[in-house]
Amino acid sequence: MLGFVLAVGIPLGVLVGAIFWPERVPKDRTVDVIRQRIADEDGPPAGT
Repeated sequence: MLGFVLAVGIPLGVLVGAIFWPERVPKDRTVDVIRQRIADEDGPPAGT
């Protein structure tokens, strides 16, 4: 019985951990940083 619990419990625990454990987003990959990088590449708005 213990073997069955381990054979099912360990993979189930890993699966739950992989689904619910949030991955940290690197600072240079946030929406605000990417938006700012695009704005910097585009330069100032035309006509100003």
